[in-house]
Order: sequence, then C-alpha cells, then structure tokens
Amino acid sequence: MPTSHPRVQVTLDPEFARAVDRAGAHLDSTHGRAGLIRTLALRGAEEISRQADSETQARARAIEELLAYDFSQLSDVVAKRESDLPDGLPPSQRPRPT
Repeated sequence: MPTSHPRVQVTLDPEFARAVDRAGAHLDSTHGRAGLIRTLALRGAEEISRQADSETQARARAIEELLAYDFSQLSDVVAKRESDLPDGLPPSQRPRPT
C-alpha cells in the first residue's frame, strides 16, 4: 500500500512469528500481519509508558513517605542502644585519650 511515511522492515523469525500469532488470536487481524504488528507496537509503547509512569509515581510516594517520617524516635532508640553497651559507645566511636 502506498504511503508517504517511512517503512520499517522486521524479520519474522520463529520466536517473533509465534508472538505475533499468539497476539493475533486476541486482536483484530483483519489488516494482516503488518496491521497486527503495528497494533502490537502501539499497545506495547503505551504499556511501557504506563509502567514507567507508575514506577515514577511509586518512587515519588516512597520519597514523600520517607520525608514525612518522624525520625525523632529513632534517635531515642539509638541512644538507648548505646547506653546499653558496656562502655556506652562502640570502640570506633569512643573519644581517643589525648
């Protein structure tokens, strides 16, 4: 079919052919394999974009939760743990005698 758009050649190796055939069982394939491959490419691009957006949103939520976390209790836990040590601080943090 004539077109003013550039064309792309795709090698239909056995693995790719099986994937196209599997998808063809669930999608409209009235435009043949070329139309089916175009549909798969468009849907795949949309899905990849959706997943990337979802991952970005999940990272943003995690950062927001981390920034909202009250770390003041953590310093109490650390102080309690350090006070439970025989010499107060672990050897690497003890002041050196001068």
